[in-house]
Formats: sequence, C-alpha cells, structure tokens
Amino acid sequence: KIRIIAIYRPFCRRKDLLLNVLKYHPFLIKPNNHELGEMFQTTLTTEEEIIAHAKKLQERGARNVLVSMAKDGAILVTEDGEIYKKQPHNGTVVNSVGAGDSMVAGFITGYIRGGCTAIGMKKDYPTVLDESANAQEKIIVSGGKNGIQIELTTEDYLKACKGKTADITLR
Repeated sequence: KIRIIAIYRPFCRRKDLLLNVLKYHPFLIKPNNHELGEMFQTTLTTEEEIIAHAKKLQERGARNVLVSMAKDGAILVTEDGEIYKKQPHNGTVVNSVGAGDSMVAGFITGYIRGGCTAIGMKKDYPTVLDESANAQEKIIVSGGKNGIQIELTTEDYLKACKGKTADITLR
C-alpha cells in the first residue's frame, strides 16, 4: 500500500504528475497560488478563487491543501472543510529559498505533535521571546501537545525555558 504524506514543489512543476497522484489521497498538497492556478489553466487573483481551486484539488483526492502566497500569506483548506488564512509577519524578505520546505515541516510538526514549545523540548535550545511580552500580565504558550496550553507570566516562562527577551520583531 502506498502512503503519500505530502506533495509539493517538485511535483507542481509538472502539473500532470501532481494531478495524477491525487487518486492516492495524499495527506497534504502544498502548491503556491501561481502553481495552483497553472494546474487549472487559470490565473488566481482573489482569496475566494484560491479557496475554490484548493477545494477542487480536494474533490480529486487531496485531503489538506496548503497554498502559499508569498507576501500575501497562506491559506489552508482542511479535510474537515475548515479554512485558515494567515498573513506573514512584517519584515523584509532576504531570501525565500526553503520557505516552502519550512512551511510543510511546520504544518506536519504542528499536526502530529501539536504546538512546539520551548518548555516541552527534550533539549535546551536557545529561546528568545520578543520584548513586547514583558508588557503582558500573562502569556499563553503551547503545552507541547494538541489541546494543551499554559498560561503564565513572561518571567515564569523565561525561567522554565532558560530564555531571554530581545527586540526581535521585524519592522
């Protein structure tokens, strides 16, 4: 039995390869908005068009469709019919190489393990929280598994993960 977990970029260059593999019901397809349009021989210009065409991939067998849109963020259409839209953080793109790989890795990790958190890591990795968290009475962070969140002060969080604050927000 073939189990296809995720299909993205390399297959999107040849739309026929991607469309032919949909019958195996891959868990995740991750085209960008231009590639999605090319699969259906059209140009997608609105979020509504992108969502409609992501649903067309689902009708053909894809379970979840995650569409990256560069500076316009991303849209996820889940197998449960939910739609999530996310805008990117403000900042300047220096190099987008690997962005799609990172998006797929983040999605799969979040799906399997739930949110990643410095508190739940097996190793002590450097943890830096934006200094704007100091102005909050409490913060809420992932507990490291689906459905678990922890509310605590910034100070307690930083103690627990041996972290620090810094100005890390891109402007």
